[in-house]
Amino acid sequence: MTSITDQKWKGLAIKHFEGKGVIATMPFSRNDVVCDYHGEVISSVEGKKRMESLTDEPSYMFFFKGKGGEPLCINSQKFPCDCHPDFDTFGRRMNHSRKKNNVRPQRFTIRFPDGPRDCLLFMALRDIKVNEELL
Repeated sequence: MTSITDQKWKGLAIKHFEGKGVIATMPFSRNDVVCDYHGEVISSVEGKKRMESLTDEPSYMFFFKGKGGEPLCINSQKFPCDCHPDFDTFGRRMNHSRKKNNVRPQRFTIRFPDGPRDCLLFMALRDIKVNEELL
């Protein structure tokens, strides 16, 4: 919970690969939590509408299924986010890859002081080496 609220994830650095990118600065083992992905939670339909309005800027939208299979989207387009106005967050900066991905999203319900919240955490799919891009 502290890593999410403070955004102090160990072993990560932002590196630009065509505008976005995150690399590992320490090794991660399979199933380690790497970081979170957060932002405004909206419906999948609303997320697709907002993506259509983007022109030449990168997309910071993450589509997933919520509890009960409801199609949702986390919109991290706004930078900086309201909850972390002083810095960029790692999850939103990762590049997407279906063929070479080394992390996977996992939905968790975490009990914060203001009540339970669903969070997406990126988990290592396999062992990840230092300087490897996270996808």
